Amino acid sequence: MLWSLSAEVAVSSPWHEHDIFEFALCRDQGGRLLTGGGEVELRPARTILIPPNTPHRFLFGVTEIGRLKIVCVPPKDLPRFFSPTQVAMLDGLRGIGASVADHPGQELWLGQLSDLISDGLGVDDERAQHLNWSAAGLLL
Repeated sequence: MLWSLSAEVAVSSPWHEHDIFEFALCRDQGGRLLTGGGEVELRPARTILIPPNTPHRFLFGVTEIGRLKIVCVPPKDLPRFFSPTQVAMLDGLRGIGASVADHPGQELWLGQLSDLISDGLGVDDERAQHLNWSAAGLLL
């Protein structure tokens, strides 16, 4: 199951970790992600992949708001929808902390692609489920 949410966040989260891959697409400037390995500024067209069991925290200052699209995927579901190459790449990222990629000038394209992923705790419709996973695969 894949689930996601689009959010405007202004409240810092506590330190946490979970047994899922968490993929965050930054839609705007504001806030930071803290991990044991360092600090990542949240800025437009930046994607962040947080592997399972990576302690992390989203941090926002008094006037900061983070606009994010967050997609969460349990590792056991990866082989059903992703190619073996994508699964191997994701499995290889376990234990190294958050991975960050910047996509300058691609804000519109990334936003449109991420909007194809339904917000919510999974979908029952098989067609929508395949669209969600396909868009997530392209974003990765």
